[in-house]
Amino acid sequence: MAETWTTTCTNSTKAARKVYVHKIDDLLSAEFPNPERDPMLRGVIKTQIIHGPCGSINPQSPCMKEGKCTKRTACETFKQACELRGLLEDDPHCKSTLDEAATTHSARMLRDLFAVMLQTCSMSNPTELWNLHKENMAEDVLHETRIRNNSMYLTYTNEMLNKTLIALEDMIKALDGSNLKVFGHPEAQRDVNNSLNYEILRETSFDIQKLTSYIATNEPNLVDDQRFAFKKITSAFSRNWGIFLLGCPRLNR
Repeated sequence: MAETWTTTCTNSTKAARKVYVHKIDDLLSAEFPNPERDPMLRGVIKTQIIHGPCGSINPQSPCMKEGKCTKRTACETFKQACELRGLLEDDPHCKSTLDEAATTHSARMLRDLFAVMLQTCSMSNPTELWNLHKENMAEDVLHETRIRNNSMYLTYTNEMLNKTLIALEDMIKALDGSNLKVFGHPEAQRDVNNSLNYEILRETSFDIQKLTSYIATNEPNLVDDQRFAFKKITSAFSRNWGIFLLGCPRLNR
């Protein structure tokens, strides 16, 4: 039993009454206005009120255009439809959870949390969340590399991120034996040398801002010979050619 307002278009009267569901159709009625007296209202009712289903069952329905219903959002998967209806926890929920955890949790705990999310939350775009938090998840790898290399200027490299992916995938395998590929996530490259070459890292990781400031301060102080050598070497690097042997006579060391 429901409290409802019933309206008939013939007499435009309203009456509040309690009616049963099976009697509602007897109380509700609609008539098309006279096309000569009120053509505008008739056009509105004809185009906006749809009787019966649409889609393939009724392709002539006013809402149909080029074989598709214009009143609905087409989804490629059932999961996407559930997300639009708010029936699933979507990626923003997972993002907010990782954002909050990143402020207090260690990199390893973040990887464990992300692995559990991949298993249980059915994220539609895990790669986006990985890109947002990959440095947070690789923080311990970066710290370990800096300690071993005795350099606090090292920054994140692809090798470090790959090592982080391996640790993440190991956690997923421990949970259910699957891998990152199952979840549409970038895969870890296990067939490459995963040991970080600390000598290469030391020679390729620089504090760019500090070096730029050093050059700007000291380049004006170079003598003519030094300035000639500096320009020659830097121009060769910009053209990606040339071999230079840097050294000095034994007596001047």
